[in-house]
Amino acid sequence: MDCTVIIEWENAILSGDDRGCLMLDTVLGQITDLGLETEILILVDPEVVDVNDLQRSVEPILSKGREAGIAWRIETAEGLHYYELKNEGAKRASGDLLLFLDSDVIPDADWLKTLHTELATDFKRIAVGGVSCVDIDSLIGRAFAAGWFFPVRPRIRRIVDPAAFIFANNLLVRRTEFLANPFPSLPDGATRGSCQRWLADRHVDGSHVALAQAATVSHPPPATTIGHLAVRGLAEGRDHVADARRRNRPRWSRIGSSLRHVGRRLRQTNRVVMGQPHDIGTSAMELPVIMMIMTSYYGMFLVGAACSIVSPRSTARLWRI
Repeated sequence: MDCTVIIEWENAILSGDDRGCLMLDTVLGQITDLGLETEILILVDPEVVDVNDLQRSVEPILSKGREAGIAWRIETAEGLHYYELKNEGAKRASGDLLLFLDSDVIPDADWLKTLHTELATDFKRIAVGGVSCVDIDSLIGRAFAAGWFFPVRPRIRRIVDPAAFIFANNLLVRRTEFLANPFPSLPDGATRGSCQRWLADRHVDGSHVALAQAATVSHPPPATTIGHLAVRGLAEGRDHVADARRRNRPRWSRIGSSLRHVGRRLRQTNRVVMGQPHDIGTSAMELPVIMMIMTSYYGMFLVGAACSIVSPRSTARLWRI
């Protein structure tokens, strides 16, 4: 088996099964074009995803893959969350390569071909990541494209080696190397950030990980509802403090670190809207509303950070994303 595509179905709870099915259909087409012997492994926590409903949703799409010789299976992993699902999927995979993808991203044209080519042509590399960019077909999408942690879609698409960042929703890695070094555990309560720690550890041990800027996927903005937008902001603030705690920064310096982070993101928002409007499909006319959206989001970020400083144990149980 050449490759196992590992997909968590946790994000689809918010983005919807329709988007997940569009992702699967896109991936199947690219697998078929490339001619890789591939299996698709969808991993879910049965406590949060109804497996029977999921089966009914994806069967019409994946049956086309079966006809083309692409194996697929849905497996359960009770109590596991995002990175834990990906690590568990790696253990259960059959492929020599692992392709980590999320249920809420849509690959662009030639995405898989780019990742596979860049990994296959350099045997020193253990992994190649792609770039995840926020959908810009709505105002809130353009706001988060300007001011969130996902980069603006690159104009010049080249290979960056070593990679400065990777995303766990867009990563091709050699299975043997990943099983020896899976995504690390996060600080108590944190839900995101393990992929960047994984990359930092690979830089330390001398492993080669590259970033293919042409291997892009589209990610939805974190705002299916106002409530979800608030929870995402709170959780991101909590995770920022959890990372500072892991680095043993003094307790009350963590809020200063969070304030500086928010300042950088809001300046980034202004800079992108004013300096790169065509890259995110916006104009200066939208700047006041975009700044209002991102200021509100990062206000919730600061609330989450402050609550995590005051009561880390309580916030560790809240705001699961």
